[in-house]
Amino acid sequence: MKNVQEDTQMAVAEYTQALAELDTLGDAPCYIVRCGNTYLTFDVAPNQAAYEVFNVRACKPHQALRFTWRDAKTVSALVRGNGCSRGEVVHVRTAVEEVLDAYQAVLTTLEAFARGDDPTLS
Repeated sequence: MKNVQEDTQMAVAEYTQALAELDTLGDAPCYIVRCGNTYLTFDVAPNQAAYEVFNVRACKPHQALRFTWRDAKTVSALVRGNGCSRGEVVHVRTAVEEVLDAYQAVLTTLEAFARGDDPTLS
């Protein structure tokens, strides 16, 4: 359990740092594509008036290819996944915050168990 707790602490630190780095984005494109709870990155080739999406793969939200909202909407319509009718556009900050919140909840639970507490009773 100690390795899981350490891994979770490292993930919290990583996502906290990613969130801080997002403050420096300014006006840069900041929308990403996810399918269900899976954040995606891929290779995109402009093809005349459209996009060609290939090499789709899962990634951490702060490592996903970023787009303007309009381009992300276009690309998300091209993405289909298992159990996901089509891709969804999400702001990278929102995505990182959601994942960070999930890791923090897991860490709270692990720390409670390590102290001998039952977090389901609190």
